[in-house]
Amino acid sequence: MFDESYTLQPDEALKLAYRVVIGNGEWSRLQIEEYVAAHLRPH
Repeated sequence: MFDESYTLQPDEALKLAYRVVIGNGEWSRLQIEEYVAAHLRPH
């Protein structure tokens, strides 16, 4: 998404949502992948 350009029509809106996760200590790649799989909403 961030490497593509988008053209919006005058009546269109662009909605972006972000999630910030604060973890205790360093997370392994597996922990991150498991978190994303459990919490990511499909588009």
